[in-house]
Amino acid sequence: MFEPTGSVYLDTPPTSSRHPVPEPATTRNRRSVAAAILGVIGILALTLAAILGSAWVLVNDNETLSNTIDTVIDDPQVRTDLEAEIAIAIQETLFDTELTAQAARLGLDIETEVATLAPTIRDDTTFRAALSDLIFEAHSQVLLDRSDAPIDVAPVTSAALAVIEREVPEAASVLSADDVLVVVTPEQIPDLTGPVGLLNRSLLALGFASLALPLAAVVHPRRHRVMAWAGRWLLVMGLVAACLAVGLPFIAEQLTGSSIVEVSIRALSGRLLAPASVAGVAGMGFTAVAVIHKRRETRSAADEGTAAALRFDEPDRPSALPASPQTEFAQRGLVDAGQPLINI
Repeated sequence: MFEPTGSVYLDTPPTSSRHPVPEPATTRNRRSVAAAILGVIGILALTLAAILGSAWVLVNDNETLSNTIDTVIDDPQVRTDLEAEIAIAIQETLFDTELTAQAARLGLDIETEVATLAPTIRDDTTFRAALSDLIFEAHSQVLLDRSDAPIDVAPVTSAALAVIEREVPEAASVLSADDVLVVVTPEQIPDLTGPVGLLNRSLLALGFASLALPLAAVVHPRRHRVMAWAGRWLLVMGLVAACLAVGLPFIAEQLTGSSIVEVSIRALSGRLLAPASVAGVAGMGFTAVAVIHKRRETRSAADEGTAAALRFDEPDRPSALPASPQTEFAQRGLVDAGQPLINI
Protein backbone atom coordinates (compact mmCIF):
# COMPACT_ATOMS: atom_id res chain seq x y z
CA MET A 1 0.00 0.00 0.00
CA PHE A 2 2.68 2.43 1.01
CA GLU A 3 5.89 2.64 -0.90
CA PRO A 4 9.17 3.63 0.79
CA THR A 5 10.05 7.24 0.35
CA GLY A 6 13.21 9.28 0.84
CA SER A 7 13.96 12.53 2.66
CA VAL A 8 16.57 15.19 2.08
CA TYR A 9 16.83 15.61 5.85
CA LEU A 10 18.03 12.04 6.18
CA ASP A 11 19.61 11.52 2.79
CA THR A 12 21.79 14.67 2.80
CA PRO A 13 25.36 13.88 3.93
CA PRO A 14 25.77 15.22 7.48
CA THR A 15 28.35 17.85 8.26
CA SER A 16 31.04 16.48 10.48
CA SER A 17 31.97 18.61 13.50
CA ARG A 18 35.13 16.69 14.18
CA HIS A 19 38.35 18.71 14.48
CA PRO A 20 40.92 18.61 11.66
CA VAL A 21 43.60 16.01 11.83
CA PRO A 22 46.34 17.28 14.19
CA GLU A 23 49.84 17.92 12.89
CA PRO A 24 52.24 15.00 13.38
CA ALA A 25 54.36 15.24 16.52
CA THR A 26 57.60 15.03 14.51
CA THR A 27 56.65 18.06 12.43
CA ARG A 28 55.64 20.01 15.51
CA ASN A 29 58.95 19.24 17.18
CA ARG A 30 60.92 20.35 14.14
CA ARG A 31 59.00 23.60 13.95
CA SER A 32 59.52 24.19 17.67
CA VAL A 33 63.28 23.65 17.37
CA ALA A 34 63.52 25.94 14.34
CA ALA A 35 61.49 28.60 16.13
CA ALA A 36 63.71 28.31 19.22
CA ILE A 37 66.84 28.87 17.12
CA LEU A 38 65.27 31.85 15.37
CA GLY A 39 64.11 33.23 18.71
CA VAL A 40 67.60 33.03 20.21
CA ILE A 41 69.07 34.79 17.16
CA GLY A 42 66.42 37.50 17.26
CA ILE A 43 66.75 38.15 21.00
CA LEU A 44 70.56 38.30 20.83
CA ALA A 45 70.35 40.68 17.87
CA LEU A 46 67.87 42.92 19.68
CA THR A 47 70.04 42.96 22.81
CA LEU A 48 73.15 43.99 20.90
CA ALA A 49 71.12 46.50 18.88
CA ALA A 50 69.86 48.11 22.12
CA ILE A 51 73.40 48.43 23.47
CA LEU A 52 74.91 49.73 20.24
CA GLY A 53 71.89 51.96 19.64
CA SER A 54 72.57 53.73 22.94
CA ALA A 55 76.17 54.28 21.87
CA TRP A 56 74.99 55.57 18.47
CA VAL A 57 72.78 58.17 20.16
CA LEU A 58 75.72 59.41 22.23
CA VAL A 59 77.88 59.69 19.12
CA ASN A 60 75.44 61.29 16.69
CA ASP A 61 72.84 63.17 18.73
CA ASN A 62 74.10 66.73 19.19
CA GLU A 63 71.18 67.64 21.43
CA THR A 64 72.06 64.86 23.86
CA LEU A 65 75.70 65.95 23.86
CA SER A 66 74.75 69.60 24.41
CA ASN A 67 72.45 68.77 27.32
CA THR A 68 75.14 66.58 28.85
CA ILE A 69 77.74 69.36 28.61
CA ASP A 70 75.38 71.85 30.27
CA THR A 71 74.58 69.38 33.04
CA VAL A 72 78.26 68.67 33.66
CA ILE A 73 79.29 72.33 33.72
CA ASP A 74 76.48 73.22 36.14
CA ASP A 75 77.34 70.45 38.61
CA PRO A 76 78.78 71.92 41.87
CA GLN A 77 81.66 69.44 42.08
CA VAL A 78 82.59 69.97 38.44
CA ARG A 79 82.46 73.74 38.92
CA THR A 80 84.95 73.42 41.75
CA ASP A 81 87.26 71.20 39.69
CA LEU A 82 86.95 73.48 36.65
CA GLU A 83 87.85 76.50 38.75
CA ALA A 84 90.97 74.72 39.99
CA GLU A 85 91.93 73.73 36.42
CA ILE A 86 91.52 77.31 35.22
CA ALA A 87 93.68 78.61 38.06
CA ILE A 88 96.42 76.10 37.25
CA ALA A 89 96.27 76.95 33.53
CA ILE A 90 96.56 80.69 34.23
CA GLN A 91 99.54 80.25 36.53
CA GLU A 92 101.42 77.65 34.49
CA THR A 93 100.53 78.66 30.92
CA LEU A 94 99.76 82.37 30.84
CA PHE A 95 102.00 83.63 33.64
CA ASP A 96 105.31 81.84 33.67
CA THR A 97 108.09 82.68 36.12
CA GLU A 98 109.29 85.70 34.15
CA LEU A 99 105.82 87.22 33.78
CA THR A 100 105.04 86.56 37.43
CA ALA A 101 108.17 88.49 38.45
CA GLN A 102 107.30 91.27 36.01
CA ALA A 103 103.77 91.50 37.47
CA ALA A 104 105.23 91.57 40.99
CA ARG A 105 107.24 94.67 40.04
CA LEU A 106 103.92 96.25 39.14
CA GLY A 107 102.61 95.46 42.60
CA LEU A 108 100.51 92.46 41.58
CA ASP A 109 100.39 89.16 43.40
CA ILE A 110 99.53 86.74 40.61
CA GLU A 111 98.58 83.93 42.98
CA THR A 112 96.08 86.15 44.77
CA GLU A 113 94.72 87.58 41.53
CA VAL A 114 94.30 84.09 40.06
CA ALA A 115 92.16 83.02 43.02
CA THR A 116 89.80 85.86 42.11
CA LEU A 117 89.99 85.48 38.34
CA ALA A 118 89.36 81.71 38.13
CA PRO A 119 85.71 81.72 39.31
CA THR A 120 85.00 84.85 37.27
CA ILE A 121 86.35 83.24 34.09
CA ARG A 122 84.44 80.03 34.82
CA ASP A 123 81.12 81.88 35.13
CA ASP A 124 81.68 84.10 32.10
CA THR A 125 79.09 83.33 29.41
CA THR A 126 81.55 83.83 26.56
CA PHE A 127 84.06 81.49 28.16
CA ARG A 128 81.35 78.88 28.78
CA ALA A 129 80.18 79.00 25.16
CA ALA A 130 83.79 78.72 23.92
CA LEU A 131 84.38 75.76 26.24
CA SER A 132 81.25 74.01 24.93
CA ASP A 133 82.40 74.56 21.33
CA LEU A 134 85.81 73.14 22.24
CA ILE A 135 84.21 69.98 23.64
CA PHE A 136 82.05 69.66 20.52
CA GLU A 137 85.08 69.94 18.25
CA ALA A 138 87.02 67.39 20.27
CA HIS A 139 84.03 65.04 20.16
CA SER A 140 83.84 65.41 16.39
CA GLN A 141 87.55 64.73 15.84
CA VAL A 142 87.59 61.74 18.17
CA LEU A 143 84.46 59.98 16.89
CA LEU A 144 83.25 61.42 13.58
CA ASP A 145 85.71 63.35 11.42
CA ARG A 146 89.38 62.85 12.21
CA SER A 147 91.69 65.71 11.28
CA ASP A 148 95.43 66.19 11.63
CA ALA A 149 94.96 69.88 12.40
CA PRO A 150 95.12 70.83 16.08
CA ILE A 151 91.92 71.76 17.85
CA ASP A 152 91.30 75.50 17.81
CA VAL A 153 91.63 76.76 21.39
CA ALA A 154 91.82 80.43 20.45
CA PRO A 155 88.17 81.23 21.46
CA VAL A 156 88.74 79.81 24.95
CA THR A 157 91.95 81.81 25.36
CA SER A 158 90.35 84.98 24.01
CA ALA A 159 87.43 84.67 26.45
CA ALA A 160 89.81 84.18 29.39
CA LEU A 161 92.03 87.11 28.34
CA ALA A 162 88.98 89.34 27.97
CA VAL A 163 87.98 88.60 31.56
CA ILE A 164 91.56 89.22 32.80
CA GLU A 165 91.72 92.52 30.93
CA ARG A 166 88.38 93.59 32.34
CA GLU A 167 89.07 92.57 35.94
CA VAL A 168 92.84 93.15 36.26
CA PRO A 169 94.09 95.41 33.46
CA GLU A 170 97.58 95.59 34.99
CA ALA A 171 97.98 91.80 34.70
CA ALA A 172 96.66 91.80 31.14
CA SER A 173 99.26 94.41 30.16
CA VAL A 174 102.12 91.94 30.63
CA LEU A 175 100.47 89.29 28.43
CA SER A 176 100.97 88.98 24.67
CA ALA A 177 98.44 88.19 21.96
CA ASP A 178 100.13 84.85 21.23
CA ASP A 179 99.52 83.42 24.69
CA VAL A 180 97.22 80.38 24.98
CA LEU A 181 95.32 79.15 28.00
CA VAL A 182 95.36 75.46 27.02
CA VAL A 183 97.14 73.44 24.35
CA VAL A 184 95.58 70.37 22.71
CA THR A 185 97.71 68.49 20.19
CA PRO A 186 96.48 65.80 17.76
CA GLU A 187 98.58 63.22 19.62
CA GLN A 188 96.48 63.78 22.73
CA ILE A 189 93.25 62.93 20.92
CA PRO A 190 92.43 59.25 20.29
CA ASP A 191 91.08 58.20 16.91
CA LEU A 192 87.81 56.25 17.27
CA THR A 193 86.33 56.98 13.86
CA GLY A 194 86.97 53.38 12.74
CA PRO A 195 84.89 51.76 15.52
CA VAL A 196 82.13 54.33 14.95
CA GLY A 197 81.96 53.39 11.27
CA LEU A 198 81.77 49.73 12.27
CA LEU A 199 78.99 50.67 14.70
CA ASN A 200 76.79 51.97 11.90
CA ARG A 201 77.26 48.84 9.81
CA SER A 202 76.69 46.60 12.82
CA LEU A 203 73.38 48.30 13.61
CA LEU A 204 72.19 47.68 10.06
CA ALA A 205 73.12 43.99 10.23
CA LEU A 206 71.53 43.59 13.67
CA GLY A 207 68.36 45.23 12.38
CA PHE A 208 67.98 42.49 9.77
CA ALA A 209 68.94 39.77 12.26
CA SER A 210 66.28 40.93 14.72
CA LEU A 211 63.62 39.98 12.18
CA ALA A 212 64.30 36.37 13.22
CA LEU A 213 62.09 36.90 16.29
CA PRO A 214 58.83 37.62 14.42
CA LEU A 215 59.80 34.86 11.99
CA ALA A 216 60.01 32.51 14.98
CA ALA A 217 56.41 33.43 15.85
CA VAL A 218 55.36 32.42 12.36
CA VAL A 219 57.23 29.11 12.47
CA HIS A 220 56.35 28.01 16.02
CA PRO A 221 53.21 25.83 16.28
CA ARG A 222 52.28 27.70 19.47
CA ARG A 223 52.88 31.39 18.86
CA HIS A 224 52.12 32.40 22.42
CA ARG A 225 55.43 30.87 23.49
CA VAL A 226 57.35 33.29 21.26
CA MET A 227 55.32 36.14 22.76
CA ALA A 228 56.31 34.88 26.22
CA TRP A 229 59.99 34.88 25.18
CA ALA A 230 59.70 38.47 23.93
CA GLY A 231 57.88 39.53 27.10
CA ARG A 232 60.48 38.03 29.40
CA TRP A 233 63.29 39.59 27.36
CA LEU A 234 61.67 43.02 27.61
CA LEU A 235 61.23 42.65 31.36
CA VAL A 236 64.88 41.64 31.79
CA MET A 237 66.09 44.50 29.59
CA GLY A 238 63.96 46.98 31.52
CA LEU A 239 65.36 45.74 34.83
CA VAL A 240 68.95 45.85 33.54
CA ALA A 241 68.48 49.36 32.14
CA ALA A 242 67.08 50.58 35.46
CA CYS A 243 69.99 49.05 37.37
CA LEU A 244 72.50 50.63 34.97
CA ALA A 245 70.84 54.02 35.31
CA VAL A 246 71.45 53.89 39.05
CA GLY A 247 74.74 51.97 39.21
CA LEU A 248 76.78 53.25 36.26
CA PRO A 249 77.74 56.63 37.83
CA PHE A 250 78.95 54.89 40.98
CA ILE A 251 80.99 52.37 38.96
CA ALA A 252 82.50 55.16 36.81
CA GLU A 253 83.52 57.12 39.87
CA GLN A 254 85.14 54.08 41.47
CA LEU A 255 87.06 53.19 38.31
CA THR A 256 88.25 56.66 37.26
CA GLY A 257 88.12 58.72 40.44
CA SER A 258 87.05 61.70 38.32
CA SER A 259 84.03 63.74 39.30
CA ILE A 260 83.66 64.98 35.72
CA VAL A 261 83.36 61.41 34.40
CA GLU A 262 80.95 60.51 37.19
CA VAL A 263 78.68 63.49 36.50
CA SER A 264 78.81 62.87 32.74
CA ILE A 265 77.80 59.23 33.17
CA ARG A 266 75.01 60.23 35.56
CA ALA A 267 73.65 62.76 33.07
CA LEU A 268 73.61 60.10 30.35
CA SER A 269 72.48 57.12 32.42
CA GLY A 270 69.43 59.01 33.66
CA ARG A 271 68.09 58.79 30.12
CA LEU A 272 67.83 55.01 30.51
CA LEU A 273 64.94 55.28 32.96
CA ALA A 274 62.35 56.13 30.30
CA PRO A 275 63.29 53.21 27.98
CA ALA A 276 63.43 50.94 31.03
CA SER A 277 59.86 51.87 31.94
CA VAL A 278 58.64 51.37 28.38
CA ALA A 279 60.36 47.99 28.17
CA GLY A 280 58.84 46.91 31.49
CA VAL A 281 55.30 47.88 30.48
CA ALA A 282 55.66 46.26 27.05
CA GLY A 283 57.12 43.13 28.63
CA MET A 284 54.19 42.81 31.01
CA GLY A 285 51.80 43.28 28.11
CA PHE A 286 53.44 40.59 25.98
CA THR A 287 53.58 38.21 28.93
CA ALA A 288 49.90 38.78 29.79
CA VAL A 289 48.79 38.12 26.21
CA ALA A 290 50.91 34.96 26.11
CA VAL A 291 49.34 33.72 29.37
CA ILE A 292 45.82 34.36 28.04
CA HIS A 293 46.54 32.41 24.85
CA LYS A 294 48.13 29.59 26.84
CA ARG A 295 45.07 29.28 29.09
CA ARG A 296 42.78 29.18 26.08
CA GLU A 297 44.89 26.46 24.53
CA THR A 298 44.96 24.48 27.79
CA ARG A 299 41.19 24.85 28.23
CA SER A 300 40.58 23.67 24.65
CA ALA A 301 42.84 20.66 25.12
CA ALA A 302 41.14 19.84 28.43
CA ASP A 303 37.70 20.04 26.83
CA GLU A 304 38.74 17.68 24.05
CA GLY A 305 40.24 15.27 26.56
CA THR A 306 37.09 15.36 28.70
CA ALA A 307 34.87 14.77 25.69
CA ALA A 308 37.00 11.81 24.63
CA ALA A 309 36.96 10.38 28.16
CA LEU A 310 33.16 10.68 28.39
CA ARG A 311 32.79 9.36 24.85
CA PHE A 312 31.14 12.53 23.70
CA ASP A 313 33.34 12.73 20.67
CA GLU A 314 31.37 12.12 17.51
CA PRO A 315 32.17 8.88 15.70
CA ASP A 316 32.79 8.73 12.01
CA ARG A 317 29.50 8.79 10.14
CA PRO A 318 28.77 7.47 6.67
CA SER A 319 28.78 9.93 3.86
CA ALA A 320 25.04 9.40 3.20
CA LEU A 321 22.20 7.26 4.45
CA PRO A 322 20.87 4.68 1.98
CA ALA A 323 17.91 5.93 0.02
CA SER A 324 15.24 3.90 -1.66
CA PRO A 325 16.10 3.42 -5.34
CA GLN A 326 12.41 3.13 -6.09
CA THR A 327 11.65 6.72 -5.27
CA GLU A 328 12.41 9.26 -7.96
CA PHE A 329 12.30 12.19 -5.59
CA ALA A 330 14.79 10.63 -3.25
CA GLN A 331 17.25 10.13 -6.12
CA ARG A 332 16.72 13.72 -7.23
CA GLY A 333 17.28 15.03 -3.72
CA LEU A 334 13.80 16.60 -3.56
CA VAL A 335 10.87 16.21 -1.19
CA ASP A 336 7.45 14.97 -2.30
CA ALA A 337 4.99 17.05 -0.35
CA GLY A 338 2.29 14.40 -0.91
CA GLN A 339 4.34 11.62 0.69
CA PRO A 340 5.57 11.14 4.25
CA LEU A 341 9.02 12.63 4.98
CA ILE A 342 10.32 9.73 7.05
CA ASN A 343 10.45 6.10 6.18
CA ILE A 344 8.75 3.81 8.68
